[in-house]
Amino acid sequence: MRAAALVAALLLGYAEPAPAQTLREAEFRDRLASAVAKKTGQPTSIVDEHTFKGKKANGEELTFFIDNAYASYLADPSELDAILQRFASVLSAADEGADAIDQLVVLVRPSDYLKASVSPGAKLDQFITPRPMAGDLSFFLAVDSPETIRTASKDDLKRWGVNEETAWARAAANIKLRVGPLAQVRLSNENGVLGFTADSGLAPSVLADPSFCGPKTPNGVAGQVVLVLARDTFLYAPAEDRELMIRFWDAVERETAAGRSLSNTPITCRAGKWVSVPKP
Repeated sequence: MRAAALVAALLLGYAEPAPAQTLREAEFRDRLASAVAKKTGQPTSIVDEHTFKGKKANGEELTFFIDNAYASYLADPSELDAILQRFASVLSAADEGADAIDQLVVLVRPSDYLKASVSPGAKLDQFITPRPMAGDLSFFLAVDSPETIRTASKDDLKRWGVNEETAWARAAANIKLRVGPLAQVRLSNENGVLGFTADSGLAPSVLADPSFCGPKTPNGVAGQVVLVLARDTFLYAPAEDRELMIRFWDAVERETAAGRSLSNTPITCRAGKWVSVPKP
Protein backbone atom coordinates (compact mmCIF):
# COMPACT_ATOMS: atom_id res chain seq x y z
CA MET A 1 0.00 0.00 0.00
CA ARG A 2 2.78 2.42 0.89
CA ALA A 3 4.50 1.88 -2.47
CA ALA A 4 1.27 2.37 -4.37
CA ALA A 5 0.48 5.56 -2.48
CA LEU A 6 3.95 6.93 -3.20
CA VAL A 7 3.61 6.24 -6.93
CA ALA A 8 0.22 7.96 -6.95
CA ALA A 9 1.63 10.98 -5.14
CA LEU A 10 4.51 11.21 -7.58
CA LEU A 11 2.10 11.18 -10.50
CA LEU A 12 0.12 13.98 -8.91
CA GLY A 13 3.20 15.97 -8.06
CA TYR A 14 2.60 15.89 -4.30
CA ALA A 15 5.09 13.25 -3.20
CA GLU A 16 6.48 13.78 0.26
CA PRO A 17 10.28 13.84 0.38
CA ALA A 18 11.91 10.47 0.94
CA PRO A 19 13.36 10.06 4.42
CA ALA A 20 17.06 10.82 4.59
CA GLN A 21 19.31 7.81 4.86
CA THR A 22 20.95 7.46 8.26
CA LEU A 23 24.63 8.35 8.15
CA ARG A 24 27.15 5.63 8.88
CA GLU A 25 29.52 6.35 11.76
CA ALA A 26 32.41 7.29 9.48
CA GLU A 27 30.14 9.63 7.48
CA PHE A 28 28.95 11.29 10.68
CA ARG A 29 32.56 11.60 11.86
CA ASP A 30 33.47 13.46 8.67
CA ARG A 31 30.51 15.83 9.03
CA LEU A 32 31.38 16.56 12.67
CA ALA A 33 35.08 17.05 11.86
CA SER A 34 34.10 19.52 9.16
CA ALA A 35 31.82 21.38 11.58
CA VAL A 36 34.60 21.61 14.18
CA ALA A 37 37.08 22.86 11.57
CA LYS A 38 34.63 25.52 10.47
CA LYS A 39 34.02 26.59 14.07
CA THR A 40 37.70 26.81 15.05
CA GLY A 41 39.30 27.77 11.75
CA GLN A 42 41.78 24.95 12.35
CA PRO A 43 42.30 21.80 10.23
CA THR A 44 41.17 18.34 11.37
CA SER A 45 42.48 14.90 10.45
CA ILE A 46 40.98 11.43 10.71
CA VAL A 47 42.39 8.88 13.16
CA ASP A 48 39.92 6.02 12.74
CA GLU A 49 36.20 5.40 12.28
CA HIS A 50 35.37 6.82 15.71
CA THR A 51 38.04 9.48 16.16
CA PHE A 52 39.50 12.62 14.61
CA LYS A 53 42.12 15.13 15.65
CA GLY A 54 41.74 18.88 15.63
CA LYS A 55 42.65 22.08 17.41
CA LYS A 56 40.84 24.72 19.37
CA ALA A 57 40.94 28.24 17.98
CA ASN A 58 43.97 28.96 20.19
CA GLY A 59 45.90 26.10 18.54
CA GLU A 60 45.64 23.63 21.45
CA GLU A 61 45.56 20.13 19.95
CA LEU A 62 42.83 17.72 20.98
CA THR A 63 41.62 14.26 20.00
CA PHE A 64 37.86 13.95 19.52
CA PHE A 65 35.92 10.72 20.06
CA ILE A 66 32.50 10.81 18.42
CA ASP A 67 30.73 8.08 20.42
CA ASN A 68 28.42 10.36 22.40
CA ALA A 69 27.71 12.66 19.48
CA TYR A 70 26.87 9.76 17.17
CA ALA A 71 24.59 8.21 19.82
CA SER A 72 22.70 11.52 20.03
CA TYR A 73 22.37 11.57 16.26
CA LEU A 74 21.05 7.99 16.09
CA ALA A 75 18.45 8.86 18.71
CA ASP A 76 17.02 11.51 16.36
CA PRO A 77 18.60 11.66 12.86
CA SER A 78 16.28 14.51 11.87
CA GLU A 79 18.25 16.76 14.24
CA LEU A 80 21.55 16.22 12.40
CA ASP A 81 22.37 19.88 11.77
CA ALA A 82 21.52 20.95 15.31
CA ILE A 83 23.54 18.08 16.78
CA LEU A 84 26.57 18.93 14.63
CA GLN A 85 26.46 22.57 15.67
CA ARG A 86 25.95 21.78 19.35
CA PHE A 87 28.77 19.27 19.56
CA ALA A 88 31.10 21.36 17.40
CA SER A 89 30.61 24.31 19.77
CA VAL A 90 31.29 22.24 22.86
CA LEU A 91 34.22 20.33 21.36
CA SER A 92 35.89 23.49 20.12
CA ALA A 93 35.61 24.98 23.62
CA ALA A 94 36.83 21.70 25.18
CA ASP A 95 36.78 22.90 28.76
CA GLU A 96 34.42 20.84 30.90
CA GLY A 97 34.79 22.99 34.04
CA ALA A 98 34.76 21.95 37.67
CA ASP A 99 32.41 19.00 37.17
CA ALA A 100 35.03 17.29 34.99
CA ILE A 101 36.38 15.59 38.12
CA ASP A 102 33.15 13.59 38.24
CA GLN A 103 33.67 12.71 34.57
CA LEU A 104 37.06 11.10 35.07
CA VAL A 105 37.14 7.42 34.13
CA VAL A 106 39.71 4.74 33.33
CA LEU A 107 39.93 3.55 29.73
CA VAL A 108 41.28 0.12 28.78
CA ARG A 109 43.16 0.39 25.51
CA PRO A 110 46.20 -1.06 23.69
CA SER A 111 49.39 0.36 25.18
CA ASP A 112 50.20 2.34 22.00
CA TYR A 113 46.77 4.02 22.05
CA LEU A 114 48.00 7.45 23.11
CA LYS A 115 50.72 7.60 20.47
CA ALA A 116 48.27 6.51 17.79
CA SER A 117 45.64 9.10 18.77
CA VAL A 118 47.73 12.28 18.55
CA SER A 119 49.47 13.99 15.68
CA PRO A 120 53.00 12.92 14.71
CA GLY A 121 55.46 14.99 16.70
CA ALA A 122 52.98 15.84 19.46
CA LYS A 123 54.46 15.77 22.96
CA LEU A 124 53.12 12.72 24.77
CA ASP A 125 54.41 13.99 28.11
CA GLN A 126 51.56 16.52 28.17
CA PHE A 127 49.21 13.61 28.95
CA ILE A 128 48.93 11.54 32.12
CA THR A 129 51.23 8.51 31.86
CA PRO A 130 49.18 5.33 31.28
CA ARG A 131 49.50 2.45 33.72
CA PRO A 132 50.34 -1.05 32.47
CA MET A 133 47.49 -3.54 32.74
CA ALA A 134 48.62 -6.85 31.18
CA GLY A 135 49.94 -8.05 27.83
CA ASP A 136 49.35 -5.39 25.17
CA LEU A 137 46.87 -3.41 27.32
CA SER A 138 47.19 -0.38 29.57
CA PHE A 139 44.94 1.85 31.68
CA PHE A 140 44.44 5.44 30.49
CA LEU A 141 43.05 8.34 32.51
CA ALA A 142 40.24 9.92 30.54
CA VAL A 143 37.40 12.43 30.70
CA ASP A 144 33.95 11.14 29.72
CA SER A 145 31.85 14.23 29.04
CA PRO A 146 28.39 14.18 27.41
CA GLU A 147 30.04 15.31 24.18
CA THR A 148 33.16 13.17 23.91
CA ILE A 149 35.65 10.87 25.60
CA ARG A 150 39.24 12.10 25.65
CA THR A 151 42.49 11.38 27.43
CA ALA A 152 43.23 13.65 30.36
CA SER A 153 46.22 15.96 30.28
CA LYS A 154 48.50 17.33 32.98
CA ASP A 155 47.08 20.77 32.30
CA ASP A 156 43.61 19.41 33.07
CA LEU A 157 44.69 18.26 36.52
CA LYS A 158 46.47 21.55 37.16
CA ARG A 159 43.33 23.46 36.17
CA TRP A 160 41.15 21.30 38.42
CA GLY A 161 43.59 21.44 41.34
CA VAL A 162 44.13 17.69 41.77
CA ASN A 163 47.24 15.51 41.64
CA GLU A 164 47.62 12.33 39.60
CA GLU A 165 46.99 9.90 42.46
CA THR A 166 43.77 11.69 43.37
CA ALA A 167 42.69 11.73 39.73
CA TRP A 168 43.32 7.99 39.27
CA ALA A 169 41.46 7.19 42.50
CA ARG A 170 38.52 9.37 41.43
CA ALA A 171 38.46 7.78 37.97
CA ALA A 172 38.34 4.27 39.48
CA ALA A 173 35.54 5.31 41.84
CA ASN A 174 33.57 6.72 38.89
CA ILE A 175 33.75 3.56 36.77
CA LYS A 176 30.41 1.98 37.70
CA LEU A 177 28.51 5.22 37.19
CA ARG A 178 30.26 6.13 33.93
CA VAL A 179 29.96 2.63 32.40
CA GLY A 180 26.35 2.03 33.43
CA PRO A 181 24.57 -1.31 33.01
CA LEU A 182 26.38 -4.06 31.11
CA ALA A 183 24.53 -5.94 28.39
CA GLN A 184 25.34 -9.56 27.63
CA VAL A 185 25.95 -10.37 23.97
CA ARG A 186 26.91 -13.42 21.96
CA LEU A 187 29.56 -13.26 19.27
CA SER A 188 28.37 -14.38 15.81
CA ASN A 189 25.28 -16.33 16.95
CA GLU A 190 23.31 -17.54 19.97
CA ASN A 191 25.84 -20.31 20.51
CA GLY A 192 28.81 -17.96 20.26
CA VAL A 193 31.19 -16.89 22.97
CA LEU A 194 29.84 -14.70 25.77
CA GLY A 195 30.65 -10.99 25.76
CA PHE A 196 29.63 -7.76 27.44
CA THR A 197 28.98 -4.28 26.11
CA ALA A 198 27.34 -1.08 27.40
CA ASP A 199 25.42 1.82 25.90
CA SER A 200 28.08 4.17 27.28
CA GLY A 201 30.71 2.60 25.00
CA LEU A 202 32.88 2.01 28.08
CA ALA A 203 32.26 -1.66 28.91
CA PRO A 204 35.98 -2.66 29.09
CA SER A 205 36.49 0.01 31.77
CA VAL A 206 34.89 -2.33 34.32
CA LEU A 207 38.10 -4.35 34.08
CA ALA A 208 39.82 -1.44 35.84
CA ASP A 209 37.36 -1.59 38.73
CA PRO A 210 39.05 -3.10 41.81
CA SER A 211 35.81 -4.93 42.61
CA PHE A 212 36.23 -6.86 39.33
CA CYS A 213 39.91 -7.66 39.90
CA GLY A 214 41.65 -6.35 43.00
CA PRO A 215 42.60 -7.03 46.62
CA LYS A 216 39.09 -8.21 47.52
CA THR A 217 38.69 -10.27 44.34
CA PRO A 218 42.21 -11.73 43.91
CA ASN A 219 41.07 -14.27 41.31
CA GLY A 220 38.49 -12.10 39.63
CA VAL A 221 34.74 -12.44 39.82
CA ALA A 222 34.72 -16.07 38.69
CA GLY A 223 38.28 -16.92 37.69
CA GLN A 224 37.35 -15.43 34.34
CA VAL A 225 39.44 -15.10 31.21
CA VAL A 226 38.89 -11.97 29.14
CA LEU A 227 39.70 -10.62 25.68
CA VAL A 228 39.14 -6.93 24.94
CA LEU A 229 37.58 -7.36 21.52
CA ALA A 230 36.66 -3.75 20.76
CA ARG A 231 36.62 -0.35 22.42
CA ASP A 232 33.14 -1.11 23.76
CA THR A 233 33.14 -4.91 24.06
CA PHE A 234 35.03 -7.62 25.89
CA LEU A 235 34.70 -11.40 25.64
CA TYR A 236 34.43 -13.36 28.85
CA ALA A 237 34.41 -16.95 30.09
CA PRO A 238 34.16 -18.12 33.73
CA ALA A 239 36.64 -20.78 34.77
CA GLU A 240 34.03 -23.33 35.83
CA ASP A 241 32.14 -23.38 32.51
CA ARG A 242 34.09 -25.74 30.25
CA GLU A 243 31.84 -25.23 27.22
CA LEU A 244 32.07 -21.44 27.36
CA MET A 245 35.80 -21.70 27.87
CA ILE A 246 36.17 -23.78 24.68
CA ARG A 247 34.11 -21.22 22.74
CA PHE A 248 36.17 -18.40 24.22
CA TRP A 249 39.50 -19.83 23.07
CA ASP A 250 38.09 -20.66 19.64
CA ALA A 251 36.97 -17.04 19.32
CA VAL A 252 40.33 -15.72 20.52
CA GLU A 253 42.14 -17.70 17.84
CA ARG A 254 39.69 -16.69 15.13
CA GLU A 255 39.38 -12.98 15.95
CA THR A 256 43.07 -12.31 16.60
CA ALA A 257 44.15 -14.21 13.49
CA ALA A 258 41.73 -12.13 11.40
CA GLY A 259 42.96 -8.87 12.96
CA ARG A 260 39.48 -8.07 14.26
CA SER A 261 40.37 -7.84 17.95
CA LEU A 262 41.47 -4.62 19.65
CA SER A 263 43.77 -6.65 21.89
CA ASN A 264 45.68 -9.81 21.05
CA THR A 265 46.25 -10.74 24.69
CA PRO A 266 43.79 -12.89 26.65
CA ILE A 267 44.02 -11.96 30.33
CA THR A 268 42.92 -13.29 33.70
CA CYS A 269 43.00 -12.02 37.28
CA ARG A 270 45.63 -13.46 39.63
CA ALA A 271 46.59 -12.14 43.06
CA GLY A 272 44.40 -9.11 42.42
CA LYS A 273 46.14 -8.10 39.19
CA TRP A 274 45.53 -8.76 35.51
CA VAL A 275 48.03 -11.04 33.79
CA SER A 276 48.24 -12.40 30.27
CA VAL A 277 47.36 -16.06 29.91
CA PRO A 278 48.38 -18.48 27.12
CA LYS A 279 45.93 -20.78 25.44
CA PRO A 280 45.63 -24.01 27.45
